[in-house]
Amino acid sequence: VTNNKASDIYSNYYADAFGEETAEKYYKTMPQGGAIYSGGNLSINNTVFKGNSAFKTNESGDLEGQGGAIYYNGEISEDLPYYPELSVKNSTFENNSAVYGGALYNDGNINEFKGNTFKNNNAMHEYQNVEDISYDLDGEITSHSIHTSHYGYGGAIFNRNGNLQIEKNVFENNKAACGGAIYNETTADSVLNISDSKFINNSSYNEDSELTLGTMNITG
Repeated sequence: VTNNKASDIYSNYYADAFGEETAEKYYKTMPQGGAIYSGGNLSINNTVFKGNSAFKTNESGDLEGQGGAIYYNGEISEDLPYYPELSVKNSTFENNSAVYGGALYNDGNINEFKGNTFKNNNAMHEYQNVEDISYDLDGEITSHSIHTSHYGYGGAIFNRNGNLQIEKNVFENNKAACGGAIYNETTADSVLNISDSKFINNSSYNEDSELTLGTMNITG
């Protein structure tokens, strides 16, 4: 699954708390899932996701977008008679990019997440501010400086409010402003578990190259 932009595939139906919004309508305000948007059961096995992206410039001129390859929304709604689950096994995510979750944005229950490789995914973006402006007596600018700031969360994965069991995965050369490999933002009831996995040369501008926020357990 290569070189797609948000969003080419989505499964099932997404509605807000009032049942007023479909997934397709929501994409117009926030790009979600460069290759796949899923709001229901989704199983991925032995698949390569490469060069996908989820970006849009909003009215303020800022980039936004969630899940360069996959956006998974496992929220329970009245439209679904079951608890949706995501399973990702033995798959490769390479050179995908977004603002939140360079490869994957998760907001739901992941049933199985095993044997995957995340390489060279990106959630590192920059913007410039003009600062220290000086004026002459006529109100003309005489000097200024340019300050570069960085933003973006979860070079490989942005995990929000979901239980996630990562087993035998490899994270290599992913980057973000915060959470070079994984940005974990969960509630008190959600837990991120990592076992028998490798983190190699991931980087973040804000010096938290692997994980940040939420409850997590690491073994192996």
